[in-house]
This record gives sequence, C-alpha cells and structure tokens, in this order.
Amino acid sequence: MHDFQVKWQGDVQSTTNKIIEHLFVNPLKAGMPITIALVGKSRVGKSVFALAVQDAMYKVYGDDFLDILEHVVLIKPVHYATKVKAILKGETPIHKRCRTLQMDEAKFLINSDEWQSLRSKTIRTVAATSATIKPIAFFIVAQMLGDIDSKTRRTIDYLFVITRTPGKKPKVVPYTFYEKIDDLDRVKIKPRRLTGLIEYPNGKFVQYTPTFRPSLPRQEILDKYHSFEEKDKTEEIFNLLDDIEKESNKLSGQDKIKLKEFAEYLVENPDKLEDIGAVNKSGAWKFSKDALGRYNYSSKEFKEIEEFVRRSFQDRKLKEMNEYGNAESTVLSKDN
Repeated sequence: MHDFQVKWQGDVQSTTNKIIEHLFVNPLKAGMPITIALVGKSRVGKSVFALAVQDAMYKVYGDDFLDILEHVVLIKPVHYATKVKAILKGETPIHKRCRTLQMDEAKFLINSDEWQSLRSKTIRTVAATSATIKPIAFFIVAQMLGDIDSKTRRTIDYLFVITRTPGKKPKVVPYTFYEKIDDLDRVKIKPRRLTGLIEYPNGKFVQYTPTFRPSLPRQEILDKYHSFEEKDKTEEIFNLLDDIEKESNKLSGQDKIKLKEFAEYLVENPDKLEDIGAVNKSGAWKFSKDALGRYNYSSKEFKEIEEFVRRSFQDRKLKEMNEYGNAESTVLSKDN
C-alpha cells in the first residue's frame, strides 16, 4: 500500500514539498479535513516543523504564510474557540485564506486535566465541523501520543515522531494509521510507517519510506512566531502566578484581612456605603447590581464583605447600647 506518488523534483527539499502537497493540500482541495499529530520531547522542534510544513502548503495556494501565521497558531487556551470560529466562518479576508490550525502544547499554562479536556473538545469539534463548513489541516503538538485521549486519537490521520540529537537537525519519522480488525467488536487503530513511490525522469518508480531532516522555516516566520509565542505564554504565566498568589492569600488568611478592611472602610464612610449598596427589606446591607461590576471580587467574597458590614453595624449598635446603658447607670447613681 502506498500513501503517495510524486515525481522527483530535482532535489530532496523540493520533492519533500511535493509529498507535503500530495498528503495535505490535495485532500483539502477535495474538501477533506485532515489531522496531524507531532510528538516528541520538549524543544526538539515540533512547532517549528509544523510551521515549515504549513509554509510549504500555503505556497501551493499562492499565499504567504507569514501573513497568516498569527491567525492559525493556538497558544493561549482562551483563544481556542475565537480563532477557530473566525477561520471556519471566514470573518475577514485574511481568515478566508486560512486553511490550517496549529495547536501548541499548553498544559503547563493551565490545569493539565482541564487542558486535556479543552483541547480534545476543540480537536473533535473542528474534525466534525470542518468537513461541512471549511476543510482544515489541524496540527496538534504534544510531548506524547498518550497525552491525546483515545477518542481524539481516532481523528488523527498522520503522526510525526520528532527527535533531535544536540547540534544536529531534527529527525522526523512519519506514520499513518490503519484499522486492525481481529474482532468486529474490538477494532484497533495501529500506526505504520508512511510509504510512497517516487517517479524519476527515466520513468522508474522507487519505493520511498521517508525520514525527514527538515531545515528551519524562513527567519521572518520564526521571528514572528517567537514574538507572539513569548507574549502569549508570558501573559498566561503571569495570570497563573496571579491565581497562585490569590490561593496563597486565601490559605494564609490575607484575603479575609483585606475584605474586612474594605468592609470597615465602607462602614466608616456612609456616603460610599450608600453609593454602592442599600439596606434590603430584611434590614441587611447588600451591594447594588451596578456595584458588583465595579470590583474584582467573586460572588463569595461579595457575600463575605456584606457579612463583615452587617457585623460591624451590629458591633457598633451594641457598643452604643452599652455606652448608653453605662451613661444611664451613672446618671441614676448620681440621683441617688
């Protein structure tokens, strides 16, 4: 069985680009979406190889991948849905030209289990919808194939296993998948090496099982990718550190102290208290709906502030009653 058949283009890189066109571009032109997984240890060049493949693909369409790059690479999980929708809907002329998506690894940015679920939902949704809306070539970057759940693995058409020896170019070994049917109730998906035929000018066909040693993409592509990769990952890391700080404050009781101080400030400033809330029918002070949007507190924290305010009022009334009682006792004792 052969997965591709191409003519020798005069050199290895040009022939490799022709194989990429046969495997990835021709299916898209025929309306067939494809999913490609790239796996390997950290820093072996998975994302960079995905960029190089896409650069070759867009050249077939007469497009410059440099113009499209930032719209098709998914780094921040918060961008998954918005970027995918923009491409599938063709929201702008540039989005209409987008024919690929690259999902970079992001599990270090958010909870690993949450990321696995979010990524899997995104991949399966694109695989299910892009066939009817707009065919997409989806590149998934991961450290291990096992990082991708079994249901999602069934959507993968090609697998690139990438390794690299320090000081040398990455080694890319491509696989495709086939169904092994020993039992109709237990169909297994198995990988096999990608194999094809190369036709030489003399008319001879030679079987070829490729192992790629890819060159880097154009420097402009690398520069642009690294610029927004660093920006997006830095933002996510600082967001993560903010979350850790909040959790630390909760564990140490610092949040309680800050909330109580804010409540005491409100009690000492009646005008401010009236501006952001009111006493309800039960006699308890509550934040107004408008005020809920002004402060970066959770619903639980708003309730805690309201409770602090209520207690402060009670403590103040109790203190006033005690002072009144003491004063009255002093007056009575004088009269006696």
